[in-house]
Amino acid sequence: MQAHITDFSLHISRLLTPSSAGIVHSVYHRTINLMFHGRLAALQSRGSVLSPVSLLTDQEDLLAATGELITPGIPVQITEDQGILFAGIPLEVSFRNAAGHDLALSPCLDPLRLSDLAGQLLYTISTANDHGFHQLFLPDADIGSSFVLSAAQQRIQSCTRLYQEERYKEAAASLSGLIGLGIGLTPSGDDFLCGVLAGLTISMCQDHPFALALHDEIRSRLSDTNDISRSFLSCALEGQFSQPVVQLSSMVSPEEISREFARIGHSSGMDTLSGIYYILSL
Repeated sequence: MQAHITDFSLHISRLLTPSSAGIVHSVYHRTINLMFHGRLAALQSRGSVLSPVSLLTDQEDLLAATGELITPGIPVQITEDQGILFAGIPLEVSFRNAAGHDLALSPCLDPLRLSDLAGQLLYTISTANDHGFHQLFLPDADIGSSFVLSAAQQRIQSCTRLYQEERYKEAAASLSGLIGLGIGLTPSGDDFLCGVLAGLTISMCQDHPFALALHDEIRSRLSDTNDISRSFLSCALEGQFSQPVVQLSSMVSPEEISREFARIGHSSGMDTLSGIYYILSL
């Protein structure tokens, strides 16, 4: 069987060099994660959200198409004719003629747009119906029974206080303690921090002392979370984000924002939006 990659992130394309060898890292839902030289590349089914590690294929359900034969640890190889071979599996994934996408986030140069965006994000997260970090920014939310939310609230409040006192390194250290907090493939704390890093770029604060300190703190603590989440945080540190984040400043309504970020994953989209909102409000 042959599948075709239709779209990919330019950020991850450097892994697709002839004769590169890797392994299947993990398999879940409609995604096969590959690991090359310590970097993750995600083979995804058609219609998935394009992320900095994405290789989108033309298959509706990639795992079903392979008969679910692919398991973690199987060796993979990049071929000379732009294909990915799986050892012992009758599957070749071709990336000839695939379209590359630049997922580098650009700053927003319009202060009025930033103010309007902050209002849209607050409305969007206030209408969310999951149990993510957005609850920390709602006045009537009851988080007392959630250890994760209580711990996150303490760190965020500490960060805010230290930031206002211009103790930027200490503020960054407090906030970076969110790494690995939560459950799932990408813990809520990591998604929130990806949003924070995006918010710093969107608001043109990527060179602020707090931003520089936060980059250093997150980079030093990447081992505190899992491989998949570490990959997304590493991409965020390099200014690379999922497509909805890159397109956020051009979205015209809270409804569009909610719809597009809901595609990122269970609670991950709202956790990311919450991180962006935190920075815009800070």
